[in-house]
Amino acid sequence: MYQNSSKRVVKISSQSVMLLDPLGNEGCYERKIMPNWRNFLKMKGNEEFRVDWKMERLPHNKQMDSSSCGVLMLKFAEHYLMSGEVAVHSRSRWAATHRNCL
Repeated sequence: MYQNSSKRVVKISSQSVMLLDPLGNEGCYERKIMPNWRNFLKMKGNEEFRVDWKMERLPHNKQMDSSSCGVLMLKFAEHYLMSGEVAVHSRSRWAATHRNCL
């Protein structure tokens, strides 16, 4: 699911939606995401829409420029899958170095 710069990951097993915005604007999306998620489940005929889903904000460093979003999201995802946490550098030089490696 993609909208603006925020990224979401749905964890069915823990009934949570993880939210991450490299620019740090997660609060702008929370009120929209959960009702949309429940409506999606309801339209699909999935009974899990009745469950009290929770929103998780992932703590992370903020993006410092206007062009590193993709690189940061890939590194956030990689680090999260490896450790269960999101913690990477957000400096422009760091992002440019990793962008060249991808």
